Amino acid sequence: MTARALRSTAVRVQALRAEAEELEAEIVVLVEAMAPKLLRLPGVGPISAGQILVS
Repeated sequence: MTARALRSTAVRVQALRAEAEELEAEIVVLVEAMAPKLLRLPGVGPISAGQILVS
């Protein structure tokens, strides 16, 4: 790979990481509003709590 391709890939990875963090923060707000006790269970984070609610 060229340096340009590596830089481009790194920029995309950073953007996706930032987007994932924003979405996870939104999920936390939604889960807290619907089922706050879920996030207090050991081993249950925002993603798994959101999945439980969706399922």
